[in-house]
Amino acid sequence: MAYLEVLADVELFAGRKGGDETGAASQEWIADHFRNWGLQPLLGDNLLHKFDMLATVEKKAKLVLLDTELYGDIDFLLGSDYNIAVNSGSGKVTAPIVFVGHGISKPDKGWDDYGDTDVEGKIVVIIRGKPDNGENWDDEYSRTYLVNEAVERGAAAVLIYMGENVVGGATIMEEAYHPDLPIAIIGKTVVRQLLWGTGFTQAIYERVLKTGPRVLELNKQVRIVAQVERIKDAFSYNVAGVIPGTNHELAHEAVIIGGHGDHVGSNSLGHVYPGADDNGSGASVVMELARVFAANPQPRTMIFIIFGAEDQGLLGSVAIAAELPDTYDYITMVNLDMTGRGEGITGIGGGNAIPAVWYDFYSSLSDSMSGQIKANRTWGGFSSDHAWFREAGIPAFTCYSVGSHDHYHTTEDNYATIDTRAIGGCLSSLSLWLETLASHPEPLVDEFQAERVVWHRGYALRWAELSEPELDFNTAIASARNGYSATVLHMYSPTNDVERGLFVETLDHYRDELALNKTLNLGNALGDVTGDAYNLKGTVFMAVEGDDFSSADSTRMDYWNALGLRWIILDNPSSWLSNETVRSDKEGVVQAWKRLDCIVQMPLTDAETWLPLVSELGTSLFVGEWDDFAAVSEETLADLKESGAHLLVTVPNDDLPQAVAMVDQLHDLRVHVQPVGDDYGEALSWVRLTLDTGLEKDQFLDWITRHYGTW
Repeated sequence: MAYLEVLADVELFAGRKGGDETGAASQEWIADHFRNWGLQPLLGDNLLHKFDMLATVEKKAKLVLLDTELYGDIDFLLGSDYNIAVNSGSGKVTAPIVFVGHGISKPDKGWDDYGDTDVEGKIVVIIRGKPDNGENWDDEYSRTYLVNEAVERGAAAVLIYMGENVVGGATIMEEAYHPDLPIAIIGKTVVRQLLWGTGFTQAIYERVLKTGPRVLELNKQVRIVAQVERIKDAFSYNVAGVIPGTNHELAHEAVIIGGHGDHVGSNSLGHVYPGADDNGSGASVVMELARVFAANPQPRTMIFIIFGAEDQGLLGSVAIAAELPDTYDYITMVNLDMTGRGEGITGIGGGNAIPAVWYDFYSSLSDSMSGQIKANRTWGGFSSDHAWFREAGIPAFTCYSVGSHDHYHTTEDNYATIDTRAIGGCLSSLSLWLETLASHPEPLVDEFQAERVVWHRGYALRWAELSEPELDFNTAIASARNGYSATVLHMYSPTNDVERGLFVETLDHYRDELALNKTLNLGNALGDVTGDAYNLKGTVFMAVEGDDFSSADSTRMDYWNALGLRWIILDNPSSWLSNETVRSDKEGVVQAWKRLDCIVQMPLTDAETWLPLVSELGTSLFVGEWDDFAAVSEETLADLKESGAHLLVTVPNDDLPQAVAMVDQLHDLRVHVQPVGDDYGEALSWVRLTLDTGLEKDQFLDWITRHYGTW
């Protein structure tokens, strides 16, 4: 806590902004501690790793809604109603405002907020968000895209609404830096006043945007003033120190522990953002861990990094991840971000990417200690410094304190609001985990490490014949740990009263056993897989062959469904259809499946034959190998897309070139792609072969992750 009190001291370090003297001074202070504890430089002969960056200083800001009917000019409050974006350009603009929805213009992806609207010389207002049409909008969600799109259309200034609370430090990256373009981040008060008298509220406008783009050209004038000076030859530091490993056979393997030490500085009114929780807390935990392990070196090498300029776009981690020396094999990176609030429970995300160590570690913990850890997958996207190590093929962990981080990027994020239980919980949990990693007796580097990092970001399903609970569950747990997130347990259809009685007993028994299982959940819908996988749990679906079902089974379905039956497997279309309509003796059970929202699985072979049934169902899933998919006509595929059916295709290694060549069609149809079978080693080889075939990693993640996420 002593380190944190100093880092959050506004008199000493004034918000620790990367690129100015406050950020440099705080990093130099940390480097002095590393040096005193005996850490060796990671790069060259200096613990400080310097990198160049864009940095600016806000000198003046003003935002005014002019000549309102009720209040005249409304002068909004800096820091409360709005903030000038970091790296905004300078200017004094008075112009009409235009709401341009999410600010996205991508007709090829089915969305165009601007359309033919002329925004030249006007102030555009963007409600930051992602259209809900199944496309991946991560790139367009970025402020870089939003600003550049507005500039390309001639906007004179940009106002971005990012949520009710106005945060300080929202940064414009160098790729979107325009010296003459004022940019402000606005909150709910500004949006409410801008929309006053239009018939729209913020909530109404956001609801409208869920149905499609909508431009609002308002007869209102806004004046924005931003005076922002660029710092010449700006730079920042990372602090990077090494504790060499003590075992000559393991010392070449390195564990990286890091967290950013910077924050966002102050605004033009002199209001300082102390950055105690974000991320003085994480930096302080990294420092204490460095002190402890420097006095107690481990078999493996440990590298401690305090990143600079994270809050200005992960600039420090970008710089150092690209310069990691090849002296070491990096087995994992553990990143700490916001560990200062909560009740002592630590979120540790990423164990699934290093299963050889994590699961034994977690299962060995006492109940009291495991209760202090919330295990999950590592954060996706580029939300913190772990991301660039993950992109380099290093298993990356995200660690944080579980709880409400209410003062995020506000002037109230100060030392007085820190909870010692949160800091203490992170220290105790992470010291155990890091010691386990650093002292694991067997080598942890393997040739498929990079592929493992990618594979464990996705989801895969496996099918298994029902045997008995303990065996089935142990196999499902092992498979989930190997990246096969869901197991579909396949039961045969009961055809008489005796079999139905046994069927009910089986469902009841499995449901009760799953309710007690800490690592598996009973699946109710396809979407459960993503949530369970994030929490490092497997999903088990109870499935039954349904071809022999009749309308007489429709009433039984309610009872079976209550016992956990959600998945129906069909194989024979002639059992269900006559003259391209559902047979009369099957109508009742089909209606029951739709009412109960059962998942109905059908083969991709002869997919066109199944189409009349698909229109009568709720959730339809077509499953097949690549040859089955390739044989389906384009007309039928279009019909399946229109029907809302989901497609899962397993692609053998030999067929990967054809699948890669059809990546655009697979994306258009949102086809979930996975390898044949459920062997872990073969899955990792499949990942490598797919990427070597020429598929971009982002496209591959569409195959194994994002397409499923749209289901």
